[in-house]
Amino acid sequence: MSRQSRFETKTFRGCELRLHAGREGYDAPWLVRLDVYDRTGTKTRLHGRSEGWLNWEAAVIDGFQMGREFVNALLATGDAGQAADAANRSSAMAG
Repeated sequence: MSRQSRFETKTFRGCELRLHAGREGYDAPWLVRLDVYDRTGTKTRLHGRSEGWLNWEAAVIDGFQMGREFVNALLATGDAGQAADAANRSSAMAG
């Protein structure tokens, strides 16, 4: 059994999104962990949907979408907890 993973970084609206997509073996789903660093350097960790994705490309696309939604909500509300709730709800609906 071989672990596979991908690391990607993007900047969106002044915030850094660091995404890790990984799976435990060839038959396992891809899971996403996303660290968002806001403009002050504060880190918030988000997790993608619990059932995962079939391929890394979909995991990365959906993970960054979740990050963009989090940043938009964070900049609109100023509250990381509310923003994380909004991003996680959106991620759950996307799957």
